[in-house]
Amino acid sequence: MYQVIISRSVAEMIRQAMNDAIVEGKGMMALKSLRWIRDELASDPNRFGESREHYASAQLQGRVAFVTSLRVHFAVHESSQVVFVSRVGWTTRRAN
Repeated sequence: MYQVIISRSVAEMIRQAMNDAIVEGKGMMALKSLRWIRDELASDPNRFGESREHYASAQLQGRVAFVTSLRVHFAVHESSQVVFVSRVGWTTRRAN
């Protein structure tokens, strides 16, 4: 299992995405998507989504994944089995 690290700002992005989904009547779909994202990041992040950047000096592989309308940007440090989530949000612009 990988350790998944999210900052306070990323946690706020997740809360905002859930609030938006609830307002639009899609709260359950968003919750299921977020749970799937969490499970994939913890179990096999190198097969989840697609590779984007490689930060050789930091030994990080940057990746992005899409689940329903949610997008998650993250980086994997393989030797320590840690995943850093940098951004979570909707792939399309949402109405306020």
